[in-house]
Amino acid sequence: MKNRRVVVNKFGGPECLRVVEEEAPEPQRDEVRIRVLASGVSFADLLMREGRHPERRRPPFTLGW
Repeated sequence: MKNRRVVVNKFGGPECLRVVEEEAPEPQRDEVRIRVLASGVSFADLLMREGRHPERRRPPFTLGW
């Protein structure tokens, strides 16, 4: 099964985002897999992408709180 995620390569605008498709890890014995059909972007994600969030991480990282 394939998994897609958005990676921030460097701080900045939408041009700094990259969609990565990779194999999804197999769930462990006490885990379940769910299918996400749609997800939103929060204001915190926007600030994180721009490098302005107080808890910012160093690129590259995956958005999503």
